[in-house]
Amino acid sequence: MPRAHPFGGDRFAENVARTRMVEGQLRPNRISDERILVAMDSLPRETFLPADTQHLSYSDATLPVRGGRYLLSPLLAARLLQTAEIEKGETVLVVAGGGGYLAAVAERLKTTVFLLDYKKSFLADIDRVVLDLRLDGCVCLHGDPREGWKQDAPYRSIVIDGGVERVPEALLQQLETGGTLTALRMREDETGEIVRWRRDARGRVASESLFDASAPVLAEFAKDETFVL
Repeated sequence: MPRAHPFGGDRFAENVARTRMVEGQLRPNRISDERILVAMDSLPRETFLPADTQHLSYSDATLPVRGGRYLLSPLLAARLLQTAEIEKGETVLVVAGGGGYLAAVAERLKTTVFLLDYKKSFLADIDRVVLDLRLDGCVCLHGDPREGWKQDAPYRSIVIDGGVERVPEALLQQLETGGTLTALRMREDETGEIVRWRRDARGRVASESLFDASAPVLAEFAKDETFVL
């Protein structure tokens, strides 16, 4: 996946752009987890984008990456991860993670990240980025995002990397007691909200809405889903 550098190879300009993103977009909007801020200040967002959109890497936009996958805006990515309350040393399942960036930031929080997606082409691209950025804790898995990854369940944190209209029961069943699933739930009027589902000691799962937000709905998680493997 060859990439043209949007700053013409100027690492200083790239570093300045990342710092402006953190100080101008994230801190003023209540992103307070320093681990997330440090991670996002260290990761080159442009690496996850096609060459023709790399110049938009540090804008406040959500950008298409490949085949129905997206690079969520910096604030949206940070809010999803902060809402997930990820702890050092845990295993995080990033569902429909073919965009790559969200999983990369989660890995920098000193976790093991399972990045789950259904297209081997997505995973081949991300594998190359994982090697280039030395994301040793990130493992790419090939499977149906709607089914999760039962082999290593339960999880304390599951994050869906994009908009959803529905969350399959199979994913909620893979939460451990106290575990959370975090996603951006979209409404029919195209408004949305970041929602956190949590499993209690009795096995019940309750949800809470935390922030208004919006992103394109992933085909696998649409109500009228017509996704085919």
